[in-house]
Amino acid sequence: MSTQKNTDSNESEFFSLSYDMYYSKDIRDHVEVIIKSGDEERCEFFYKSAIDFVNSNNGCYWIIPLIQRCLMPLQNKSDDEKLDWDDVIYLMYPAGKELAINPKKEYSLFYCWRSQTFKLDEDKDDEQEFFEILIKHFSDAQNIDDTGDDFYHTCITTLYCTICKMCQEDIAQDELVDLLLAVFNDQYLKDAEKGDFIWGVISETLTSLGVNLDEYKDEGNLWRDEYLVNFDDVATYLLENDVFDHDYIPS
Repeated sequence: MSTQKNTDSNESEFFSLSYDMYYSKDIRDHVEVIIKSGDEERCEFFYKSAIDFVNSNNGCYWIIPLIQRCLMPLQNKSDDEKLDWDDVIYLMYPAGKELAINPKKEYSLFYCWRSQTFKLDEDKDDEQEFFEILIKHFSDAQNIDDTGDDFYHTCITTLYCTICKMCQEDIAQDELVDLLLAVFNDQYLKDAEKGDFIWGVISETLTSLGVNLDEYKDEGNLWRDEYLVNFDDVATYLLENDVFDHDYIPS
């Protein structure tokens, strides 16, 4: 009995993923704490937690590349300062190819650049706005107010996979800008006054793609006299850094 209590106590100190984790900052902070602890058991527990959680909740796939992005600067810090974190970072590094499904196939949309809308299949289906197609395809809800936490994560994952797909297919820089703006200005949710929801999806997606949004914001010089974020520069970063290849998953 005593042993079981100790085990429960130790595991409660470990960090595991859950649906109510809305913010990439929460994950980033915990990843850093675990790496700095040097505790291999905690690293292995976190890795297993990430893979198991996404296998059970496929729409949360975006968390896998996010964790990878969180580990990259820690690896650089370890190399620069000779902190010898290589082994614990390796133990903690998840990959999409280790999942039971290929989320990049399940959650990729096709972007129609002429109409600035989206489709499930390039050769089929009607063109729709981004969030409209997700509510109809990935949710049983009738509108955004009836969706749960899982839908929020599914939106991030779908935008992540869609951007990766379109970058792999050599989307032009101006078309990628238009894709981002099509999501940002999605009328389907704008009418429901869900601007914060939209921005949450976009910002978490870009963070998972390695974009440091603070570098692309300039309150004193709004992009196109309207937007806080310079989506021209964001799109250029995504294309120049081959983001589609970051978490490679074989077909």
